[in-house]
Amino acid sequence: RCIRISDSGNKEDYNFNTVYENLYIDINTPVKIGGGSRDLLNIETITSGIKLIYDINPVFGSPGIPYTEVTYDESSHSLKLLFEEFKINKTEEKHISFEDIDNTYGQNILLIRKDSNCTISIDLGRDVKYYNINEYVIHDDKVVIAEITFK
Repeated sequence: RCIRISDSGNKEDYNFNTVYENLYIDINTPVKIGGGSRDLLNIETITSGIKLIYDINPVFGSPGIPYTEVTYDESSHSLKLLFEEFKINKTEEKHISFEDIDNTYGQNILLIRKDSNCTISIDLGRDVKYYNINEYVIHDDKVVIAEITFK
């Protein structure tokens, strides 16, 4: 958002600062983000959520996370992320646990790959009501990261 730092009434004095804030979304709100397809390289657990690490290639325009549909499954209290991968075309099921850290936001992650379709299911802690997705690129490592945090 932009914040006006001058309000003198003179149009030439209108200066603004950009302020970046995390936007936490209610877990019941479905979201569609990103664009194109990208290969998932790794999933890491962090104190307040998870990091999804994608291959930066192919680069079409500016690199970003793949087109992803985010939904909430109330019956299993899990957040689901669905996206398409670019080069990876295989069938795989992988369980990832939050055991190595003290994480009150999630218990387990289930990664399911079927052909080029990828589904990630995050079993949420019982008190989780909101999530945020921050996206950034680390050019030296040639990766795009989606950091998903909960509260």
